[in-house]
Amino acid sequence: MSQRDYLAAAMNGDVDQIEYLLEDKIETCENPKATTALTASFESNESGDTGRINFIDENGIQVIASMDIVSLFGTDSLIYELDESTEPTIARLSLVGHSVISDRSYILQVFVEMPEYKAGSVELHGIVNNTMLFEVFHEDAEPIEAGIKLISTGHSGTISLSSAGDGTNSKIQGKINVQMGYVNAAQ
Repeated sequence: MSQRDYLAAAMNGDVDQIEYLLEDKIETCENPKATTALTASFESNESGDTGRINFIDENGIQVIASMDIVSLFGTDSLIYELDESTEPTIARLSLVGHSVISDRSYILQVFVEMPEYKAGSVELHGIVNNTMLFEVFHEDAEPIEAGIKLISTGHSGTISLSSAGDGTNSKIQGKINVQMGYVNAAQ
C-alpha cells in the first residue's frame, strides 16, 4: 500500500489507530510563519561521522551544529533507518549535531522514499521526501523535561546524495539545501 493510499485509508477509518483531539485554536494565514534557509553536509565514516547543520534560529542567531563533535564522544551522528510500515519504504537519516556557541544539540531528520534514495538529487515533496529539525533538551534544561522539541519542518529545497548507502556496509554522503518553516513562530 502506498503512503498516499495508507493515509487515505486512515482518514476513512479503515486503519486501526489511536484517536486523540488536537487543541482547538484559531489559525490564520494572514501572516506566514517565519522561515529559515538550512544547509547541511554529511558523510559516514568508520572513524566517526562528519558534517554540519547550518541555519538561523527564530531569534536571528546563526547556528552551526557540528556532527564531528558528537562523533568525538563515541555517539553515532549519522543514523540510517528504514521505515517499512509504508509502501514504498522510507529511508530515514538522522543527523545529530552540537553547537558549541549555544551549547545546544540538534537532530535533522531526513526522509526519502526508497525508489529515490540513490545518488542524485531529490526535491522536497510533502511528507514523503522531507526534513524535520529538532532541538535536544538535556536533563538540566529547566523548565523543560529532557527530550526533543520539533522546531521546524521542510518547506522546499533539495536533498543531494553523492553516496546512498546504509552507513555501515556502504557510505552515506550528501548535502541538503532547504527552506524550513518554524513550527511555533510568532505571528
